[in-house]
Amino acid sequence: MLNLFQHLIKEISCDALKQVQGDRKRLFQQPDSRRGGSQQNPLSSTYLLPTEQGIALVIALMISLAVMVLIISTLYFVTQSASMSGAGKRYATASEAADGAVEVMKDAVNLILAGEPVNSLPIADNDPPCLLNAVFSDDQSCTTTLTLPGTVGDFNASIVIMRLYSSPIPGGRIEFARAGGGAPTTAIYYRINTIVTGKGGTRAETSALYQYSG
Repeated sequence: MLNLFQHLIKEISCDALKQVQGDRKRLFQQPDSRRGGSQQNPLSSTYLLPTEQGIALVIALMISLAVMVLIISTLYFVTQSASMSGAGKRYATASEAADGAVEVMKDAVNLILAGEPVNSLPIADNDPPCLLNAVFSDDQSCTTTLTLPGTVGDFNASIVIMRLYSSPIPGGRIEFARAGGGAPTTAIYYRINTIVTGKGGTRAETSALYQYSG
């Protein structure tokens, strides 16, 4: 009787062990469509549950979205850097054009006070003309225009000149000593404001104080 009981327990244990091994094999079993059956490869095959496949898809989509955002951000920063670099170059060119317009107005003042015409200069006087009055009369302003050609487009300059005052030059030093036909004894001061506009809304402004003592 005892032997029979032990034999039954052994058979039940064997059946349970076989059932567990069979369940484990089914978990690692991968179908082989080419052979019409299934092939066991417990080392290289992994059984994925439907929920695990959904999680993998979500992770792949999140990684793709992160990569796309990174690429878009990189392109945006590159574009903005190029735009800022171009704007800086245009402003530097406009600033140099404003300085050049101031020099042209200085030449115009020198020619007018020397009694020579200013037709050789590319300055367009106002209508009615006011440049002569601004050069010879105190507190008289005049606005003139000037077009400066450039490689990226023309620059338009608006130049405002005003005669502030005249002052005698001190003669304490030998270079200012008064002599017939020698060094001048009076200096005339002018304020020259220049606003230059160019392509792409580029704008530069320069203000200068010019002393004429020729």
